[in-house]
Amino acid sequence: MPSLLVPVGRDVLSGQVVAKGLDALVAQAKRDHERFGITLPDGTHTSPMRHLISNVVVERLDARHATASSYVVTIIRDGDDGPKILSVGRYLDEFQRIGGQWKIGRRTILLDFGDTKLGGKYGFGK
Repeated sequence: MPSLLVPVGRDVLSGQVVAKGLDALVAQAKRDHERFGITLPDGTHTSPMRHLISNVVVERLDARHATASSYVVTIIRDGDDGPKILSVGRYLDEFQRIGGQWKIGRRTILLDFGDTKLGGKYGFGK
């Protein structure tokens, strides 16, 4: 994941900067994996969430900059009840071309709607 990010990149959730800089973004991902990770009966450690991304539209602004928008549906495994939709939203991404590679410089996450009761059950919004 770090190789996909600009060193000073940032993650923004509904207008609030969640993490800024490569080290902070990697630390956030590790914390989320530890916080929300589950161990399956076979001993495999995994995330109970999946982000289904669709309708990706990329616009190249110039030789070094591009933007993208996409829809994201977050599914969470809710114990024995199986998968449930946690939220529906959009990603607005800004890319920079550095050293011949496209990297994410900023991701803004817009939540269109979500299941606040389910989110509260798993500690989201805290």
